[in-house]
Amino acid sequence: MKGIRSRVGGASLFLCIILSLVILTESILFAAALERRMEAELMRCMRMQAEAALCRYNEPLLKYYGLYGLGASLSDTDVFTECFDGSGAVVDMTGSNEMTTASLREAISDYMKVRAPSIVSADMLGRLRGVLDEIYSSDFFKATAEGKNSDWIQYMNDILINSNQCSSAISQAITSAKMLDFTGTLNRFDAFCQTYIDTAKQKATYLLQGDTNPAMLLDTGSLSDVMNTLDSLMDTDLPDIADNLLINEYAVSFMDSCVKENVDGDRSEPESNILGVSYNSIHGAGNTDLEYVLTGIDNGIASQGIARKLLLDTRTVINLAAFLIDSEKMNRAKEIGTVLSGVILAVSLGTVEISPEMLQYVVLLVWAEGQAVADMNDLTAGKGVPLLNHCALDDEEIVKDLIMTDYRDYLRIYLLIVPTEWKLSRMLTILKRDSGGSIYTGVRIHVEYMNRSYQMEDSYDAYVMDEAV
Repeated sequence: MKGIRSRVGGASLFLCIILSLVILTESILFAAALERRMEAELMRCMRMQAEAALCRYNEPLLKYYGLYGLGASLSDTDVFTECFDGSGAVVDMTGSNEMTTASLREAISDYMKVRAPSIVSADMLGRLRGVLDEIYSSDFFKATAEGKNSDWIQYMNDILINSNQCSSAISQAITSAKMLDFTGTLNRFDAFCQTYIDTAKQKATYLLQGDTNPAMLLDTGSLSDVMNTLDSLMDTDLPDIADNLLINEYAVSFMDSCVKENVDGDRSEPESNILGVSYNSIHGAGNTDLEYVLTGIDNGIASQGIARKLLLDTRTVINLAAFLIDSEKMNRAKEIGTVLSGVILAVSLGTVEISPEMLQYVVLLVWAEGQAVADMNDLTAGKGVPLLNHCALDDEEIVKDLIMTDYRDYLRIYLLIVPTEWKLSRMLTILKRDSGGSIYTGVRIHVEYMNRSYQMEDSYDAYVMDEAV
């Protein structure tokens, strides 16, 4: 009997030990589950705080330059505090991945990739506006509009007769554009246009059949085609030369210059960037930022002086080339050269003889330099200057509007010879100045909770590719 009790007691003790182990294991697993739940909740709150911080971007940087970035001060952790149920968590949030020339290159490329065609189109439309103004103000158009002139019928007849020549010129223009299209964008755009035309035909058929479907622009299929086209354009890897051209255009479109206002005839308006934001609202007009990007000299007077010298030399060469093919100016210069040759010969009592032909070119050079000075003053004052100064264009206002150039057109060309890294570094300096200090492309959150450390980083998508390389 005593042996039986001993065996029963041993079995009970063994079962108690096993049960204790089970309870202990379950307690450990339960504690681990609670800890993992707390960590998941903590990470969720950290993610929400990071997204909230990225939404509190540097407003001047986005408003003035179209780029996203964060400032150095990121002390507001209200989202984490409201979200996390635990107590005693110590949160520290700072900016991460300070913007570099590499990340700035990536951001500018993504920004300009889809906007460059619009910028070019706006420039073309601006030139055509001047052409249309000249057409509308012409006596021929006024008489035709009033029904007093039937000459337009003859013009239409000439166009129809020579339609083959017009179509040939258009075909040549399309062929040239396709040769220059190294990204294949035109092919995708052509496919999109064809799809849109087919959709329009289908909608027109449905409309004639009494269908009351939404208009084409509200059609989800058409919107899908538009978004697919934009997405394919955004994902296109551009060659380095195209990337550099986009950066160059960004500098010309967003950086301030010594020009304070743009003058068009009797109209004038403060100079503004491509977004329509006046430089007066950023830092005051005439800040010579574009000249700084060109020269690297952080002195407005010195950088502006170099830009003026380049303008003067460029306009002198262009004017001289235009005068050399201008028969009227050549004849006038030859007459003046003949008179000067005679005067020099008379003053020197026949000892110095200079041929009139040589003096003719000297006169042309003096004219070219004098006109270049006037052109430079007009350009820096915000006025436009025709590319060519030729007597044949004196009464051709439409042609002048088409070849009109402004100050930024010349600096756009000068910037092409500046290394891209130099331009990016100088633009980054300007961006930091106008946005209040260092610019960060991401946020880092560090949390101390229950003797453990947790860290999370997040950044803007525009810079992710660059940081992953």
